Amino acid sequence: VKTMNDDLVVTAVEEGLLTITLNRPHKRNAMSLELFKATGEAFDRALEPEVRVVLLRGEGKDFCAGIDLSSLATLGGGDVRADFPNAVAQLQEIYLKLERIGKPSVCAVHGVAFGAGLQLATSCDLRVAGDNVRLGLLEVRYGIIPDLAGIHRVVQLCGPSRLKDIAMTGREVGAEEALRMGLVDRVVPAAEVQSTALELARAIAANSPIATSWIKRLADQVAAGQDPDENLRDVAAAQLECVTSRDFGEAFSARMEGRPPAFTGQRG
Repeated sequence: VKTMNDDLVVTAVEEGLLTITLNRPHKRNAMSLELFKATGEAFDRALEPEVRVVLLRGEGKDFCAGIDLSSLATLGGGDVRADFPNAVAQLQEIYLKLERIGKPSVCAVHGVAFGAGLQLATSCDLRVAGDNVRLGLLEVRYGIIPDLAGIHRVVQLCGPSRLKDIAMTGREVGAEEALRMGLVDRVVPAAEVQSTALELARAIAANSPIATSWIKRLADQVAAGQDPDENLRDVAAAQLECVTSRDFGEAFSARMEGRPPAFTGQRG
């Protein structure tokens, strides 16, 4: 079912999987202010109870070529010093939505993911990339910096020195280097990116949504520097919620009956 702004973003929910497609292929899915807004609206669909996993992808030859420079020029209106910080904060909020909503997410990265495009990809939990992708934080080429949580995300994924390497040079990174760095999680032939990302998202969606959401949340807390003792306390509380859920009983029943479990996400 197509919803939202069909010209810019297409969303569909099927069997717990919300697929979000950037649909501006004639502009290589470059992020205009309108596309930012439509993407944020699409992310809001992840709040719907039936959604277990989000799959983010791009229509056409590229995932996302970055920010539309004409949008950057108009960001903040007339008084740049007064208006720009608030305008950037609004865009940052869009990129933080998936983490805050708490549903696991997979990004299918094909063609290029530059600047705002790479930062969007790193807002997802997992990234499947084609073997011919070109990735980069190119902002420094324009005398600016990545400002959509990309610095934070890439430091978490790859470490500070690797972020500095790619962000201070503005160089492009290929698939195999990105995999070694931890910038992407799987590299497959270009023709298999969409199917592999879909398969991965469906595999997550087939598991207990209570457990997968907790795994995401707990891992994100560790990545954000949570104290180990605090994390272990949170793990214990999460495990209590898991073992008292109906999914835990369903898993045992399915095992005894020799069938796949049908998880519902219902709490005990």
